[in-house]
Amino acid sequence: MLFVVWWSNAAASDSTEPGVSPTILVANLKSRVRTLEEQIAQITKENKEFKDTIDVLRQMLNPTEPTAAGFRAALQKHDAEVATNARRGKPKCAEVNTLVHLQAIDGRLEMLLLGANDVLQQLGQSWRADQRLTEEDQIKQFLQDAVSYSRARDCRFDYRLTYATPVDYHDARQRFENYFYPEAIIRASR
Repeated sequence: MLFVVWWSNAAASDSTEPGVSPTILVANLKSRVRTLEEQIAQITKENKEFKDTIDVLRQMLNPTEPTAAGFRAALQKHDAEVATNARRGKPKCAEVNTLVHLQAIDGRLEMLLLGANDVLQQLGQSWRADQRLTEEDQIKQFLQDAVSYSRARDCRFDYRLTYATPVDYHDARQRFENYFYPEAIIRASR
């Protein structure tokens, strides 16, 4: 019997540090658990904020893949678009923004419609891609429709110009840069 009492006292004394009451040890453990629970709550809150931020960035940038490289590429594309819009003065009206190809050759003007059919149909009339406008009334009507569309959406289309002479160049730019931004200017070969 004496052996059992001695054994149980020895086992109990091995489980605690010498001179430390088991109740103090339990209180310390409870304090550590509370501290860890608070840290877990803080980390969970921060993790939710990070996830929300990533979701907002995903919606804003629309990366092709949800990786760091995908977000980096999408951010670079976004920054390039912002820089382009800042230089342009107004944002693009459409993804494919070149609406017309003007050919000013020896005083004659021809306008080839290049925009996507869905955008051209929103302008009004029955405009369609690859339609050629040579009559001054048609050209005026198209320009009026393009301006109405651009003003309503606070954007600006681009145009491409092919010219033959310096007079063609000057006259075309004077007239059409009130409506469009130049995408490309090409001198026609003779």
